[in-house]
Amino acid sequence: MKRNNTLQTVLGVSLIHGQFLASAFVKGELTGSWSAPNVVEGVDQLQMALAEAIRATHFSGQHVSLLVEDRRLVHQYHLVPPMNKKDLDVYLGRMADREKWGEGPAVWRYRTAMGGRGQQGVLLDVWPQSYVDEVIQACQAVQLTPIHLFPLSAVFVDQVRTLGAEPDDILLLVTRAVGKIVLVIATGEGKPLFDRFLSGSVEEAQSPARIGQEITRTLLFVNQQFEKQVGQVWVMGESEGFSAEAIQPHVDMPILGSPIIPDPAYWIFIGTNLPPTHDTNFIPKEIRQGPRRRAMAKISVALLVGLVCFSVSTTSLIEALLARGQSMAAMIHDQVQDKQREKGEWVGRVEAYQSQQAWAQTILTNRVPPLAGWFLGYLGEILPDELVLDRVSVVRDGSGWDVALSGTGPQQPSVGVDRLTLFEDRLVQGPYHVVMTKRWQDGWLKAFRNGSSHSTDRPRHRFEMEGRIQ
Repeated sequence: MKRNNTLQTVLGVSLIHGQFLASAFVKGELTGSWSAPNVVEGVDQLQMALAEAIRATHFSGQHVSLLVEDRRLVHQYHLVPPMNKKDLDVYLGRMADREKWGEGPAVWRYRTAMGGRGQQGVLLDVWPQSYVDEVIQACQAVQLTPIHLFPLSAVFVDQVRTLGAEPDDILLLVTRAVGKIVLVIATGEGKPLFDRFLSGSVEEAQSPARIGQEITRTLLFVNQQFEKQVGQVWVMGESEGFSAEAIQPHVDMPILGSPIIPDPAYWIFIGTNLPPTHDTNFIPKEIRQGPRRRAMAKISVALLVGLVCFSVSTTSLIEALLARGQSMAAMIHDQVQDKQREKGEWVGRVEAYQSQQAWAQTILTNRVPPLAGWFLGYLGEILPDELVLDRVSVVRDGSGWDVALSGTGPQQPSVGVDRLTLFEDRLVQGPYHVVMTKRWQDGWLKAFRNGSSHSTDRPRHRFEMEGRIQ
């Protein structure tokens, strides 16, 4: 696995309900992984796990990126009245204080989501301040600087961008992560509407019937709350009982399978590629920039010592050089800070674009939806009992599918016309919106004009229909 960025060497860590897994990236390459044999809880155990991960992966860098799912995290979707950012921060701060886990102060992050019916959507994450402090303390105790602390939910929305949809399309992504089924609803450009985590026992939550039921409920909620239609449903990952094919019988619209097969290491990879300025990053800026500030402080001290030693020769020169050195150090510090921030922002944008482009290209070139099979199943549902199909052809041609149907109908003209009209209406008005290029009336009515309707040796009459699915 290769990282698509040029940021610093980093140790990626996932800590999902005590399950610790670390992956070391050195100069963009995955060089080693290690998982803790036991559940990791508390600052002391986390510190020991980090130290062992460094030893096992031979990691020699300074930075660590953490992806965490924990019982103390509160992740909720809210609809709030429209308000400016300042008022929204105050409103959400009060809400976070009410919904926090345990006692003590809380720290929170949020992402704005698409609203509906005159309200604004918000995805709110709340952690106890003490927990965030413990994570930072454990990292610093083993000489690591944390640059990311993301809740697990942060990585899911970004995956919608990899599906290659139009920016304004509404997509539903179903994936599994560390024993949970996650439903993410977002636009093609990654703007979230909301997300859901299925509850209940593992067997119940991950059964195809339950997943299909929750997909249907989610589709209805999007239509009612946002007055929008979900254009595509995707399933990411594949295992026994969890795949597009297993869930499809329980959902009325087609389900597409993503070629990406995620595992815990995959979500670590995605987390390390998110920019430090991401809305859900719980590591403060002053912690992320700690090593850089310490290096700048050492440089400043070295300059001052050199200036003091040199100033022995003359007092006037001491004062001039000292003032100049202090001014230069401050100016350099400010310039370095600005340039590093600009570099980080641009590198993050380029990396996100390259990653999205690569995944989108993989999906577009390697995956062709099995529309022919879906369409044949649909024919079995809409074909009237009085009609019999003896030839069905569904052939892909460029960006569409050519459909040819032929068969026989009842001898009685009025019944035949009624059934064929009904069949054609279902094809045209159904989910596949077949554009008819050859209608059944030509051959059928010609047979009656030639008198074949009075024939006794052919009690049924043939019909032919052709069309195209775009």
